[in-house]
Amino acid sequence: MGLVRNMLDVAQDRLVLLPMDGVLGDAATRLHAGTDMLVLTASDGQFAGIVTKTDIIARLTRGEALNTHTPLCMVARTQVQTCTAGSALRDVWSMMQVNGIKNVPVLNGQRPVGLLNARDLLQRLLSEVENEEELLRDYVMGVRA
Repeated sequence: MGLVRNMLDVAQDRLVLLPMDGVLGDAATRLHAGTDMLVLTASDGQFAGIVTKTDIIARLTRGEALNTHTPLCMVARTQVQTCTAGSALRDVWSMMQVNGIKNVPVLNGQRPVGLLNARDLLQRLLSEVENEEELLRDYVMGVRA
């Protein structure tokens, strides 16, 4: 069974951290550069929430007055699905499907250590299935590893 820890290198590369007391202008710059989700931290480095383009657009469509100096704490989502390095990949995939999300922060205790993306996770799961099929085929055909 695959675990998130086996994908930490990829998840660490996707992780973009900003302080919760930062401003929307900093977030907009990072999101415009192609980042899907920003993980926000408290002053002690612990996970505090997330911000996505969708969060910002939703607030704008509700008529909220936002500008580059708006504090991130005003637009952040703090109730977020997360996982740990010890989480099973299939469990995280199920959580993503059930909740309709494509990114999940990976935490070590309360500290963010990665950001798992659905595309990366699905590729890994498909690779595992292909490997299992190959092993089964070799077994049935009498091929020794």
